[in-house]
Amino acid sequence: NYFPAGSGWHYANTNYVLLGMILEKVNHQPLSVQMKTLIRKANLTHTYYLPTPYPTMILNRMAHGYGYYDQIYDMTDENGSWLQAAGAMVSTPEDLVKWMQKLFTDSLSTSLIQYLQMKDTTTGQPASMLDQSSYSFALFRMNTPEGLVWFTPGLTSGYITGMVYAPCQNIYFAYSTNKAPVAKLQGYLMMTLLHTLKSNFHNSIIQNAPSYCSTLKPAAQFIFPLH
Repeated sequence: NYFPAGSGWHYANTNYVLLGMILEKVNHQPLSVQMKTLIRKANLTHTYYLPTPYPTMILNRMAHGYGYYDQIYDMTDENGSWLQAAGAMVSTPEDLVKWMQKLFTDSLSTSLIQYLQMKDTTTGQPASMLDQSSYSFALFRMNTPEGLVWFTPGLTSGYITGMVYAPCQNIYFAYSTNKAPVAKLQGYLMMTLLHTLKSNFHNSIIQNAPSYCSTLKPAAQFIFPLH
């Protein structure tokens, strides 16, 4: 128990595992079938939901993931059975960018995002201000020294990943790398990559950007929300 219900916020894989079980009950289909349909409709050609041992055809194409305990271990073949609906996914940065773009440009997705009940990652209360670090439905929204970003970080055996959207510059990017200290590396990658990409676009705010882009001041620091 981290805190009394409703008085704080903490990420938990359990919520997504339970959601997967609910989806199976409601739709009368294994989650793997539902995910396969969703992946196909999104045209993600290198993305798989695999809560089982990886097929050799896929395993042989995967970049190797490593973890360090008392020594370095190759963890590439440790599958997502322990994650289930919380993240038993195999994908590529290219497909992650595709998914993030669909999430913020597809008409159905964008209408849903407007009604996300963002919660403050410190208090667990509704987050109505853009300068509050907030979370809802696997998406973080945070103001950073590089401006406002929406992002989803990922962590599995041997790997960390992230997919990021900066709405004021209309920049999307994703990354995947070997497992390392999560908060430190995730924060460094996000800010360094976003700074570089913004520099390539002359740091300009795009036309038709959200109205807050011209008034929201960048945060003084970026503290990655997961440890």
